[in-house]
Amino acid sequence: MAGRLVRRVRRLPGRTGAPARRRDGRRLWCGLLKVGNGFARGFVDPAGRRAIAPHYAWVESFSSCGAAVACVDDGAPRWGVLRTDGSFTPSAHREPLTDADGWVVGFDDVTGLAPFVAGDGALVHVDAEGRDVCRVEASGDGASVALRDAAGRTVWEGAAAPGTFERAWPPTAL
Repeated sequence: MAGRLVRRVRRLPGRTGAPARRRDGRRLWCGLLKVGNGFARGFVDPAGRRAIAPHYAWVESFSSCGAAVACVDDGAPRWGVLRTDGSFTPSAHREPLTDADGWVVGFDDVTGLAPFVAGDGALVHVDAEGRDVCRVEASGDGASVALRDAAGRTVWEGAAAPGTFERAWPPTAL
């Protein structure tokens, strides 16, 4: 069956991370196709050979930077960064940022960064290797926000009316 998974692939021109479409409409990202059984997800190459074992409870498609946000759940969920070579770097942060519908935001194709929520409520952007690049921190009253580099130096600050900026964690009381 694995050999029949990917028969004919039409390559799309452009970036290395640009998806290629298979005959059945499913897409390859960075040359890999996400597969799974509903409980574990992994990736196969265009020939249908296993490239990354189905070990992930959740994983997004690879971004053009060659990384994806993934979750390993072997009793205690651990979020982190999965790369196309199969290496996984657990994140030191609470969880990835999600949108209003609860979907993981994941890696941005422009910056190559993925936002994670830190335990103190800051947003920490990590690179494809899982390293912290910068933090976005809102004040407790929501009247100011700061962007700090990986060393903790402030590189930008902004101020507005209280309640303008919101912390990612803990959730605000209703």
